[in-house]
Amino acid sequence: MSRLGHLLPFVLSGAVAVASGCKSPSVTALTANPSNNPSVANSIVSTSNTNGFAIDNGDIVLVSSVSDHSDVTKMSADATTDDATEEFDVSGASDNESSPSKSGDDEPDENSTKTQDDNKTAKNSSALPAPIIVEPILTTASGPVAPLSIAEAVQTALSSNKSILVLGYSPQEASTLWASECAAFDPVVGIAARGANFDRQLSSFIDSGGVIPTNIQQTDLFGPTRLNNLSISKLLETGGTVEVGLGTNYLHQDLVGGLVFLNPSWRSALNFQFNQPLGRGRGRAVTTAPLRIAQSNSNQVAHQFQASVNAVVRDVQLAYWTWKLAALQYEVRTGAVAQAEKTVTIEQERLELDEGTLPDVRQAQDQLQRFRIEALLAKNNLAQAKVSLARLLGKSSYEMFYDAAADEPETDNQFVREIGEASALSRPELMAVQSNIRSAQIELSAAAANLRPDLDMQFNYAITGLESQLDDSLSTVFDNRFNEWILGLDYKRAVGLRAAHANLRRARIRLARAQADRENIQLEIMNDVALAWNDLQTRLEALQIQRERVEIAEQLLKSRDELYDEGEASLDLKVRSQSIVIDAKIAALESQISAQQAIVQWEYATGQQYYVEFADN
Repeated sequence: MSRLGHLLPFVLSGAVAVASGCKSPSVTALTANPSNNPSVANSIVSTSNTNGFAIDNGDIVLVSSVSDHSDVTKMSADATTDDATEEFDVSGASDNESSPSKSGDDEPDENSTKTQDDNKTAKNSSALPAPIIVEPILTTASGPVAPLSIAEAVQTALSSNKSILVLGYSPQEASTLWASECAAFDPVVGIAARGANFDRQLSSFIDSGGVIPTNIQQTDLFGPTRLNNLSISKLLETGGTVEVGLGTNYLHQDLVGGLVFLNPSWRSALNFQFNQPLGRGRGRAVTTAPLRIAQSNSNQVAHQFQASVNAVVRDVQLAYWTWKLAALQYEVRTGAVAQAEKTVTIEQERLELDEGTLPDVRQAQDQLQRFRIEALLAKNNLAQAKVSLARLLGKSSYEMFYDAAADEPETDNQFVREIGEASALSRPELMAVQSNIRSAQIELSAAAANLRPDLDMQFNYAITGLESQLDDSLSTVFDNRFNEWILGLDYKRAVGLRAAHANLRRARIRLARAQADRENIQLEIMNDVALAWNDLQTRLEALQIQRERVEIAEQLLKSRDELYDEGEASLDLKVRSQSIVIDAKIAALESQISAQQAIVQWEYATGQQYYVEFADN
């Protein structure tokens, strides 16, 4: 594939992740294919001159570029250079009024002096200057204007079409949900600590008979909020959690209470905890369900984006050929005007030589005026078609630096209906609904697993050490002389399981709806293929008939001209023959472009658009 000057790569979400290491999403690049050749499929064009979304060190970034055809000369509000004054008429006056006289006069023009003073005042003012609207100079690499190929039109649309740029954010947004679900399997580091001081009253003055003062026990505490001061934990694919940590508890009492064997004391422990669901929440299918649903949703958004891009590319091609038709029709109409002017001239000369009549002159003039009106309307249609194409390209009418459509219709290709029907089943619309079905199936499986009872197993193991100093306590822990372990089971079950059954029914309904949606979309696509095939065959057959009609009309006009020159036919028959030829040529052009547009519709309906590719990287 030849390299393009512009490329719009979009990040489309992809790959499934697992708990032991989430894989990065696959990258789908959107490229323009100017060759329109299916043999270049799955190739990726890379370029630094982009306008859209790209990858930078793994991050999704929005990049922009200047088109090859957008070298528009601009001037700021405070521009005062001679070149700018000569190139742009800032004040709106003519060159003779806005610039100094070039005839050798030393006195500058008053309008020019006033304009320069106004510019200086605006430049030095603290307020914002009034905007200066300057028409851009239409320049390209090949000159002021240049023809536009359909590949360049598609390429420009991919990089500048506003709807594509807006929709391009959707796959990125969906990929963030995938990353969020993947983060559930990341290790978690925890740090926790708490301290306390208690002054407890042990007796009252009355209890002692007023002999001794009230007894007070002072207690100082330091330790973790739960079990560990420092810990690391992780969610496993099985649904269980594992945690390893170190915790220490400091206790100092004055007076020493009961069950205190060492005061002050540091009790340290190296703890290992493992919790595993044996009922609800057990297994990889349940644990990774949110991750796989996020991946399926991301794929669905990616396919929907592809479908939207394909629709834009189809509309660009249709608008391109409409512009081409308008240009060809205007060319035929202007040619008809020239021919009518020649006929009027001939009839006027015949009238002066007493060989013609005044009604013949008037009839020729009437035909000329009619052809001029038709040419004027054709020119308007050409301008409107160009603006319509510019809108799809994401450009304004001032940015359409092209004077004509360069490509010619190609209607001689062979088409096979069976191949089109088979390729239509790979359209992104079907792929999107298939991803939705996959998401519904995962949700149904997880909902069915939630009917299990809540049965959890907990296992705790600790290596402990108790000393009066912290370092001694830690040393005792690492000597591994004192061990503790606890094994427990916890069972719970909601009566009736109404919530679980409701979730299961909702998941089944969603799956049934997704499957019905697939059948509906598949039926619509097959009907679209059938309609596109019938229209394509009709347009191609009509094109052949229209070409034969043009040949017959041209032969008719040639015979009428010969008879008219020999004086055996009237001007009325000649004029009518000319109109027949013009009408036949216009109809043939319309039929030719209609056939080309039918080909575009066929390629879109069957998913055989080769101007844009989606390749996983």
